Amino acid sequence: MMRVWILAAFSAAMAFGQGSPLPITPYQVNDTRNGSTKPCVNCSIYTYTAGTTTPLATYTDSTLGTPLPNPVRTNSAGYAVNGSNAITGIWTGSSCYKIVLKDASAVTFWTQDHVCSPSQISANILALLAASSGSSLVGFIQPETSAVAETVQAKLRQTLSVMDFGAKCDWNGTTGTDDTAAIQAALSAVASGQTLLFPAPCVISSTVYIPQPGDGLAGPTLQGSGLSNSSGLIAKSGSAPFQMLRVYATRLLIQNFTLNGNHVATDCLVSSNGSENTYQGNLTTLCTADGIKIDGTATPTTTTTTQANSGSTSGATVTVVSATPTGTHLGQGACTQLLWEAGTVRQESIAYSSSGNILTQSSGTLTYTHPAGSTIQCYGNNNNVKILQPITVSNGGWGLDIVPATDTNAIIIDNGGFASNVAGGSLLSGAGLKHTGGRYEGNGGPAIQMGDASTGRVVTGSYIGPLADLEGNNPNVVYDICGHLNQIQFSAPTAFTPAPAGISCSSFPAGVPDVGYGFAANPFTSLPELSVKTVYGAVRLEPFNTSGQGSNSGVAFLDVAGNVINFIQGMALHKPAAATTTATASSGSQTITVADATGVATGQFVIATGIPTNDVVTGVSGTTITLALKTSAPLSSTAISFYARGPAGAGAQTNTDYTTPGWSVNDGSGFNSLGLGMRASNQHGFIQAITGSSNAPLELNPLGGAVNINGNAIGGSVSCTAGQHIATVAVSASGVLTATCN
Repeated sequence: MMRVWILAAFSAAMAFGQGSPLPITPYQVNDTRNGSTKPCVNCSIYTYTAGTTTPLATYTDSTLGTPLPNPVRTNSAGYAVNGSNAITGIWTGSSCYKIVLKDASAVTFWTQDHVCSPSQISANILALLAASSGSSLVGFIQPETSAVAETVQAKLRQTLSVMDFGAKCDWNGTTGTDDTAAIQAALSAVASGQTLLFPAPCVISSTVYIPQPGDGLAGPTLQGSGLSNSSGLIAKSGSAPFQMLRVYATRLLIQNFTLNGNHVATDCLVSSNGSENTYQGNLTTLCTADGIKIDGTATPTTTTTTQANSGSTSGATVTVVSATPTGTHLGQGACTQLLWEAGTVRQESIAYSSSGNILTQSSGTLTYTHPAGSTIQCYGNNNNVKILQPITVSNGGWGLDIVPATDTNAIIIDNGGFASNVAGGSLLSGAGLKHTGGRYEGNGGPAIQMGDASTGRVVTGSYIGPLADLEGNNPNVVYDICGHLNQIQFSAPTAFTPAPAGISCSSFPAGVPDVGYGFAANPFTSLPELSVKTVYGAVRLEPFNTSGQGSNSGVAFLDVAGNVINFIQGMALHKPAAATTTATASSGSQTITVADATGVATGQFVIATGIPTNDVVTGVSGTTITLALKTSAPLSSTAISFYARGPAGAGAQTNTDYTTPGWSVNDGSGFNSLGLGMRASNQHGFIQAITGSSNAPLELNPLGGAVNINGNAIGGSVSCTAGQHIATVAVSASGVLTATCN
């Protein structure tokens, strides 16, 4: 192909051709240094290999058969001449040249480097782009406004693939190349903020881990390309049992990823030191132990070469074999809190910083002496871990296992599916956990078990929201064995059961409640209380059948020995019935007719339009009911129900109504506690105390000091004569109590 080069520099011009059938045309070299164009007489043209001073031949014609002298001279007219002083063209070879033009006095007046033919330029560009640094020569910018220009190399390096490190990821459903070494190389190389892609399923035969990328740095993102074994890691058949993926990095993201234990691996995913990590939309399946394990004790361990003495405080040092055991760096970042001799009587946790293999104590005081050769490890922190939309299926242990004795606060478990896991769905421990939604189907044990006395698991201040589905679990329940101050909500009572028979939690002192269906322990205080807070709603204790009503239904208050010290008792209510007055009240009695008197009996009391009264039933004949009036006016309501105040306990007075209809209080002390025995009347706006005895006193006896009005102490008691009840209690400006009886 014909090649002609026109070169110009310092107003001098010269043309060259590379081997081609070009007619030989003389080339004149002009000199314009003095402001006028004139031939460059007796000048010399030197040719070198581009970028060097190594002479490189040019030729007389396109065949490149006859080289020209180097340098090529010009005659008196400025034309290039060959060795015979015949005018000639100058033909370059296939290489790139550096051309230097000198005048008759050997003074250089221009140099042109890297003079190449178009084909050579193309070849050079292709070679540059094909080199490992080639992508750094190509620019890239996103089309969006304010996007910043960068090189293709910088853009591509934001995302890595395990295949960049030699992984084949060629599992065909049965076999595949063992990619363990390549996968670990990729996990060790991926930097903070980078994404590591798993484009296809990769086979491993031993544990791989994600290290902490650096002190205080966020971890990477592991990105799969789908579930159902379409990406991620698969345990190699025939391998010795091993944990598949261990996480030591913090603030990382693993998403859309599959971990298939292939009935070989023990645990699929172990978060050993994963504070603020997010595991989203991942599948863990066919592991012989747990699908997901949050276990801060499963961290790298090293040994000491010097002794650490009891009583050591800040500034004390100890030397270790390696401060960078597998997957993390002791004394830096998330691993400043180190655990001595885990599992022994000398186990203790102390904060250290590191320099090389020397650990310097930064806080705390050593309780024990730890001789040279003692173990020390990172004390894993799994705070603020998010487990979002997990799918954990057909594992030999639990679908999710949060191991005790670790820092496992504020873990969020959101939705997801837990199915056919042999031990059960989720085994929890920690504080401030939040579990909402989620489907539990066909697990071999409880859907969720909160706490375990045998392993020291405790769950405190946590929230378990209504689950999406509890189907076919064995048992189909949630156990709260070591729960304290937890909120548990379910849409059906069968979703919850207390600890099974024979299982107890010795971690808590007596009197700490186990949360039951319909109740929630208060997670916002340190008190071991049961609290129920509703908005525009009511708190109900509803027996499954009517036989649970009456004297056996209610809320008991127990002391630490289990003795009842107070009891709020449910009263048997008769359903409302339309009523019409059929006789005028006479001598404190009244006769009414109701639509249905089934269940009404002598001794019951009347609730009229939702307000309990002291009108008592003295006779029942068909639908005709005779009342003994205790109020000041005959009954005229058309919305009637009846209740019994419950039997009196041994040595105690009859229970008294104190809130809405259907409740009574008995403290067993011979009189009714004012704090429980009062009710606000929604008709009259006063405080009303209704007692079940003809002359039971009403006492104001403050426990922590006087009750005052206008600076005057309120105290003492009021009572009524036999056959009467206290209707109202008034307090004068001077603090004197007076009662109205009826």
